[in-house]
Amino acid sequence: MNQSRLAKWDSNCLDTYILLPLDYGFVNNRDCFFISHFWRTRSHPDPEGIDMSLFRDDLRDQQWSYVWIDWTCLPQAPRSKEEDRYFRKMLRSIPLLVQDCGFGWRFPTFEARAWVLFEVATFLLNHKPPFPITDDLETFFIHVNEMVRDGVQPTLKKHGYQCTNQSDLSLVTGWMEILVILFKTVPNVRDRQEIIDAIYAPVAGSLKHFGLNLEIDKSAGTITIDGTIHKFTPIYQLTRETSEQQPPNSALQPPLPGSLVKIAEIDKAIAATDSLASGIDSDIQADFDYLSGPWGCEELLVLDKAALSELLYKVLQDDQTAGLRSRSMDTHKGDKQHPPYVQLNSIGKTFRPYRITKRQDGRLVLYGHEALYRAKRALDRAKNPSVTPSTADLITELIDIGSELQGRVRSIGSMLNDAGGMMLMQQVHKAIRDRLGVSRARELEYAWDGVGDWL
Repeated sequence: MNQSRLAKWDSNCLDTYILLPLDYGFVNNRDCFFISHFWRTRSHPDPEGIDMSLFRDDLRDQQWSYVWIDWTCLPQAPRSKEEDRYFRKMLRSIPLLVQDCGFGWRFPTFEARAWVLFEVATFLLNHKPPFPITDDLETFFIHVNEMVRDGVQPTLKKHGYQCTNQSDLSLVTGWMEILVILFKTVPNVRDRQEIIDAIYAPVAGSLKHFGLNLEIDKSAGTITIDGTIHKFTPIYQLTRETSEQQPPNSALQPPLPGSLVKIAEIDKAIAATDSLASGIDSDIQADFDYLSGPWGCEELLVLDKAALSELLYKVLQDDQTAGLRSRSMDTHKGDKQHPPYVQLNSIGKTFRPYRITKRQDGRLVLYGHEALYRAKRALDRAKNPSVTPSTADLITELIDIGSELQGRVRSIGSMLNDAGGMMLMQQVHKAIRDRLGVSRARELEYAWDGVGDWL
C-alpha cells in the first residue's frame, strides 16, 4: 500500500504475493480486505492514484494484513494460457472473497456497474446490520433493496446495469438471484453464508441441506425450499476444463455442514439392499458386538430407506470434510462369521466403514464407525432446533464434531454468546482445552473469531 498507484499483476513478481487458501480461518474479515472500486479507464483503473490515496486513508486505522484488489491480484489482458486459466477460476471465487473478507469501497460517481452491485449486494445481504451507508454506497443500497422487492433482472434492466465484459453479466445476474432467494427464504445469516460457500465451490450436481429442507441444482438453476421451487440464472455448466480435473459429482472443497453433493455410491448401496438376503437377528447382533470395539459402534440403527439414505449422506459428507475423499462399496453374501451385508467405506489416511444388514422381518439395520453416530446426533439436533441445549450438551457436541464442521462450531459459539456472553464462551473454551488439549482449543479460537466479543 506504499505505492502511489495500484500495481498491475506481474507474473515476474509473484514472490511478492501472499497465497492464502480460500477457506475460513485463512480468509477472514479481521486480516483480509476486499476492495470494490470503479475502473476509471480501460487501460488502468486508477491512473492518477486518486482512489489509491483514498484506499490508504480508509485502511490507515484498520488492523489488516492482506488486501485483495482485482487489478493487482488477477492476471490482466493479454494473458498466457495458464494466467487465463487462473483468472477464470479466481473470477468464480470472488463471491467467497467478498463474503469472508472485510469490505472496502470507493465509487467516485454512480455508474450502473453490475459487478459493483453484486459486490455491494453480497456485503449487505450476507452480513448482519447495521451497515455504514456512505454517500457513494447509497444508490447501490437502494437498488439492492429493489432487487429484493422487485426481482434482480427487472432492477438491472430498469437502471441499465452492464458489465465491461458482457459475457460476465449472466454469471453476475445468477449470483445476485441466489443472494436474493436465500435472503428471503433463509433468515439466519450464518446458514446463508454456509450455503453460499457450498454453491460457489466448483462442483457440478445438486446440494442438499436436510436441516433446512433445501436442495440446490446449480446447473439447472433451481433452489427448492420446503417444496417451493425458486429459479435463478444457471451459474455452473460442466466444462472440459473441470471435467478433466474432477468427476462431475466430486467436491473440490468441502461443502457446508449438513449439505450434500450427490454421492453415487449411496444410491448403489440403497439399490443393493433390494436383493440383500435377510440375516439371522442373533448373527447381526453378534457381528455388531464383535465390531463395536474396533469401529466404535454405539447401537444398531433400524431405519427405512429414506432415513438410511439421509444418514449415509450426512456421514459421508462429514467424512469428506475430514479428508476421507475416496469411497468404495462392498457386498457380502454371508457366511458362518458374518451376516449378508452391503458396506460403504470412506477412505483417506484412515478408514471408516458403514455396514447395512437386513433383519429377519425385512427391516434394514445400519451400524459402523463412531462417526455415524455423531452424524445421527447432528441430524437429530437439526430436526429439533426448538430444543435449547444446555452448556454441557454443547460441550459434548463440540467434542463430537471436532474441527470438521466449522459452521456448526461457529453456531455453537453464537449460542453460547447469546446465553452468557464472553464469560460463558471462555468457560467452554477452557473445558475443551482441558479435555482435548491446546491444539483443539486453538481451532475453536479460529472458528469463533468475530462471534460476539470473542477476541
